[in-house]
Amino acid sequence: MKIVPLILFLSLPLLSMAQPNRGWKGGININWINNDSKNMKYLPGIGYHFGYAWRINCSPKASISIEGLFNRKSIKKEYDQYFYLPKEEKDEIDYKWRQERLDAYGLSAPVGINYMITPWLYASGGYKFSWFPQDFSDDYFFVNKFDHAYYLGSDIHTRYFDFVIRYSQSLNSNTLDSGTYYYPDGTVENYTSKTIKTNNLHFSIILSLGKKNKKE
Repeated sequence: MKIVPLILFLSLPLLSMAQPNRGWKGGININWINNDSKNMKYLPGIGYHFGYAWRINCSPKASISIEGLFNRKSIKKEYDQYFYLPKEEKDEIDYKWRQERLDAYGLSAPVGINYMITPWLYASGGYKFSWFPQDFSDDYFFVNKFDHAYYLGSDIHTRYFDFVIRYSQSLNSNTLDSGTYYYPDGTVENYTSKTIKTNNLHFSIILSLGKKNKKE
């Protein structure tokens, strides 16, 4: 999914006065990874987030945003039971594919810069730190426990609501396990398993709790 060029395209026209709202924030995430194999396929999943967004004004056009969010990341794993059959049965049985939803729950703290381009539109970008104390509850897929990501986005500003779209991607991949596998024929193979970087498309609404002025 080529989301980054789309976000950049949406953000470029935004370079022109309204500051983003501060208040309660909530919405949905679309999450996906690029880690398919011949026996397994990962499909985008829908999660959610909610929390609070703060704003620190720096100039008439620029501000710093700080958010505290609870997140559920979700993704779908599709695999074939055929892979687990004994060799003598594989030519006789055709199993259907089935899907399993994998979830991870955690907290995130995005910190970024907002640049106001028109009185109702602004661009944003920054860094997001997340903590996911458990994986997606599956041995074949792990999310970073401490995830570092960047994000880019654009927002439509109104007096009482902000409508936000963001794209983010993990920057780190942590080592989970290392070891050696000994094959019956005497071959030795060293292996290392790592967490998988996730991509996130984030749609949300901010309900303004800040003071309003006449220009808004």
